[in-house]
Amino acid sequence: MKTVVQVKLTPDAAQASALKRTLHTLNTEANRVSALGEKDRTRKGLQTLAYAGLKARGLSAQPGVSVALRKSLGFTWC
Repeated sequence: MKTVVQVKLTPDAAQASALKRTLHTLNTEANRVSALGEKDRTRKGLQTLAYAGLKARGLSAQPGVSVALRKSLGFTWC
């Protein structure tokens, strides 16, 4: 049996500011990765093309790989 718990996050001002900056960066990078999709629409291809840029702009590996995965999945529906 699984237990599900709903949690409400209440960040302080510094945490909220950092979260806002991270989400803005992630959204900007997702748009950039979409543009790279013209060169290669596969997950591995997008990840290879975009990963260094994502890291250089301050994103950790998990969000960077997630952006490439989600964008490649979006291209498969086109």
